[in-house]
Amino acid sequence: MQENRLRKNLDYWLIAITAILCIFGEIILYTVTHGDKSPLYRKQIIWFALGAAGMVVATLVDFRIYARASRPLYIINLMLLALVLVVSHRINGASRWVRIAGFEFQPSETAKLLLILVLADFLVKHRSTIHTPRTLFQSLVLIGIPTLLIFKQPDLGTALVVVAIWTGMVYMAGARAWHLVVLFATLLGLFVLLWTTGKVIKPYQKQRIEVLLGTDNNSTGAGYHVTQARIAIGSGGFWGKGLMHASQVRGGYIPEKQTDFIFTAVGEQLGFVGSAALLLLYALLLGRVASIVTVPEQDPYGLLIAIGILSMIAFHVAVNVGMNVGIVPVAGVPLPLVSAGGSNVLVTMFSLGLLQSIRVHRGDITF
Repeated sequence: MQENRLRKNLDYWLIAITAILCIFGEIILYTVTHGDKSPLYRKQIIWFALGAAGMVVATLVDFRIYARASRPLYIINLMLLALVLVVSHRINGASRWVRIAGFEFQPSETAKLLLILVLADFLVKHRSTIHTPRTLFQSLVLIGIPTLLIFKQPDLGTALVVVAIWTGMVYMAGARAWHLVVLFATLLGLFVLLWTTGKVIKPYQKQRIEVLLGTDNNSTGAGYHVTQARIAIGSGGFWGKGLMHASQVRGGYIPEKQTDFIFTAVGEQLGFVGSAALLLLYALLLGRVASIVTVPEQDPYGLLIAIGILSMIAFHVAVNVGMNVGIVPVAGVPLPLVSAGGSNVLVTMFSLGLLQSIRVHRGDITF
């Protein structure tokens, strides 16, 4: 019976699109890191294998079990984020990674998924009052504490992802749009105040915004990343230079070529056609997620989880591509299943497994 339901309700298109993205990511990662002292494409294969196993496990486990463990999950999340500030492995001046058996683990990545599960449970329990400012503020406090811990690392990009997740979930849960507008206007005012004091927002973060606004056009300083990324993508033209011919990327002109700026390698090697094909894959992936959201008889908890995952992946793609082409500030947000990094791969693939679980176990009776 369970096997028949699994076969009938699995989203095979979601599996196929995920597999294609993984293969695409592995190919691009190989082209930009082959010959390096530590070629990351080899580790990425291991992460994809572990991610596939996590996706299977997440599919088989009834997603509603996480609602019953909401409080422990939240506490574990806070403990991991606090731990990273104490015993983290520092890379490029940021304390975001904990080294385990030779692999770097990033707790802020798992924090996104754990917060989706916890926030979904909170919103289901308070769905009758989410339209009130009090409950909306309570939900903000719920995600605010871990978000501040993430920001402290510092990891502004992931902190913004969490805010995007919260916005999508509370709005779909029934929060009033004008409450959100007032809240974000207040936060914007606070941001401007912090900007002027210079005590919280770091100089490099200010420079990234100044580059976007055009007030800092120093192509050898803060604007270097964006300038070189634009040159590389533009040099790819319509058809691209071809795989293994990324002269700009391989020439050392692109910082973080394997993570934050890997879309630059896509643009240079595969041109407009390859870049558009990758974006089409992401559009298809998000479309499959949206198909779960739009099911009329969807379980409220499953619906909100799907909204959170949809918001997370969409924000990652939009910001990563946007910062590569210079229309959003550089925020250190990886491109899902394409950028190097085990933590993001595991979280993304487990999240996709959760979506499968929502499809498979929808309508089950639990006691």
